[in-house]
Amino acid sequence: MMKPKHKKLAWMGAVATTLLIIYMIFDPSQYAWFPKCLIRLATGYDCPACGTQRMLHHILHGEFLDALLLNPYMLIVVLPISIILIIGFNLPKGRGERFKRIVVHPICAILLFLLTLGWWILRNTHFWHSFIHNF
Repeated sequence: MMKPKHKKLAWMGAVATTLLIIYMIFDPSQYAWFPKCLIRLATGYDCPACGTQRMLHHILHGEFLDALLLNPYMLIVVLPISIILIIGFNLPKGRGERFKRIVVHPICAILLFLLTLGWWILRNTHFWHSFIHNF
């Protein structure tokens, strides 16, 4: 019989695999049933995560430049941090404790918050839109 933690990991893996298959088969920009950004719908401004679904679709098709142009912050900062966190917090007990202390340290959280806020402001400026359209 599986341990509860292993059951949880198996379910998370199954859900993640299913989502990856959906994002590989279907392009979120072509189907209305994909979730829409409530911030963008309410304000007209892009949130820090806008474009992530389309970015994931492009990554799964090996189109890394297109993915990078949709949301470089999510690709360069958030995705690697998420992968590191998933791996780190699923290490056996007693392993990776130093890593966990560093990652959950308040300074890391503040830094990530400030980076996210900076990205949110930058991506809604004329400079960013000009840069992307001229790329």
